[in-house]
Amino acid sequence: MAGLAQGVVSKTTIHLIEAGKVRPSQRVLESIARRTHRPIEYFLAQGAVGSRSNMQPSSPDRIFTANVNAAISQLREVIATGHLTDGERMALESVMINFRLGRRVFSAIVGAR
Repeated sequence: MAGLAQGVVSKTTIHLIEAGKVRPSQRVLESIARRTHRPIEYFLAQGAVGSRSNMQPSSPDRIFTANVNAAISQLREVIATGHLTDGERMALESVMINFRLGRRVFSAIVGAR
């Protein structure tokens, strides 16, 4: 994980975060989330972020939804580059539609519990 926060914090600080001895700041957490292409919610646990220690842990359904949203955002970015053939663009748009439908189905099932 040291490479993920390179230029933001030292390797020692990363080690302390991994060991649970210090909490990452919001800035560090945002940097790691951005570089791993994961939503911040993926990394949150109760008190995990120094400046936001009152946040509740993310539930598995919120993490799932955040990850799907992140994947949809990445697909949009790739499609927007314009460096795709028509077939590739159509395939990625199909994947994006299926992610959206899957998110709805998941929400309906989880919400029914």
